[in-house]
Amino acid sequence: MRVGAPWTDVVILNVSERGFRFRSPMVLQRGHFVEIRRGPHVLVGQIRWATGECCGAHADTVLNVNTLKSFTPSKRAYPSNERRARRRRVEETEDVVRWLSRLIEFSSLGIVGLIAAVMAAQIVDSALAAPMKQVRAHLLIGANDNPAALDGSPEK
Repeated sequence: MRVGAPWTDVVILNVSERGFRFRSPMVLQRGHFVEIRRGPHVLVGQIRWATGECCGAHADTVLNVNTLKSFTPSKRAYPSNERRARRRRVEETEDVVRWLSRLIEFSSLGIVGLIAAVMAAQIVDSALAAPMKQVRAHLLIGANDNPAALDGSPEK
């Protein structure tokens, strides 16, 4: 049975041409629409009464009671948990997509950080280039006057 999005197993207790009675673990209220599947047959109806787990629904179309009664599921019929297996595949796909998006996000953050570090290094290099050029020039001028000063020996 499906009410909204989730599927639930139910027990069909009675079927007539205009409605059906069933037992459901879900609490249903009057006015809810339900969809019940039994093999290839689909029963769609609106809840008319509900007491505890038992509910009665008015069918949207005239039901063929004989075909519903004559249907016997084969051994190859899909088990009820097959729906859940399909959902797991969707959840696994969502997990893969989520993992991939996180990988892209962290990679882009790393690239942005690397670009920021390179830009900071260039800014520091250009800011220190002029003072270092002046220091180098003074050192070379001093070395030309006193070549022994470069090797650390005392002046004569």
